[in-house]
Amino acid sequence: MSALERNDWTSLTPKDILHVWKYEEALGTLRRIVLYPIDFNQLADAEAASQRGEKEVRIVGSKITLNGTAALIWEMCDGTHTVEEIAQTLAQRFHVDAARILPDIQRLFKRLEPYNVLELDWSPL
Repeated sequence: MSALERNDWTSLTPKDILHVWKYEEALGTLRRIVLYPIDFNQLADAEAASQRGEKEVRIVGSKITLNGTAALIWEMCDGTHTVEEIAQTLAQRFHVDAARILPDIQRLFKRLEPYNVLELDWSPL
């Protein structure tokens, strides 16, 4: 069972996993975030190529672009906010009920699931 299918999924504390990301400005909109998930197999291949003395090593991967609202959700996935807290924060910002936002958060998390850029049930050691 996926963590998103649990009855208590809104109490999970999502945290982003190692990856590369940057902001892109989109005129007239909230800023966007572009994620570049890291493929650890590619990193191992790149390190081996570097050790063999190859001068140019490129890591090619997928690119995920998040719109402004998704970027706000992503920024709060730092391991200190529950899904419910993220929904409450967005509800206050956009003057809507948090219950309306929860399905959007769930859709975003499902979209990101295959890329392994987010640990949904994170907790510090």
